[in-house]
Amino acid sequence: MLLLLVCEDEDYFTLFRDAIDVINIQARCVHASDGEKALALLKAYPEELPDAIFLDEKLAGMTAIECASLIKSNPETGNIPVYVCGDKPKNAAEKEAYRKSGVIDLVMKPTDFAGTVQALRRVLL
Repeated sequence: MLLLLVCEDEDYFTLFRDAIDVINIQARCVHASDGEKALALLKAYPEELPDAIFLDEKLAGMTAIECASLIKSNPETGNIPVYVCGDKPKNAAEKEAYRKSGVIDLVMKPTDFAGTVQALRRVLL
């Protein structure tokens, strides 16, 4: 399994990767620091597309909604599940905007390791 995490925070990527190890699934984690870099990565390696993409809701440049929309509108990447990681609950309008962009689920971005493991276990298993 190949997972792509798109976020600026290197520490969160390390936490994410370590949580994947604890879940005990065979997965490789790849990191992109923003939406533009994620889209370039997807385009550069069409033979090795991720099985799931996790977007930080607070991306620099393009928003998570814009990035998800571009991923989902591309025939090469449109079938990849996209999740958004955020640190606050969303209201109904925000949830609908994410849903319309093709996001499968909103994953609360916990502040601790155990919470991260639990959140990833919920969506990956």
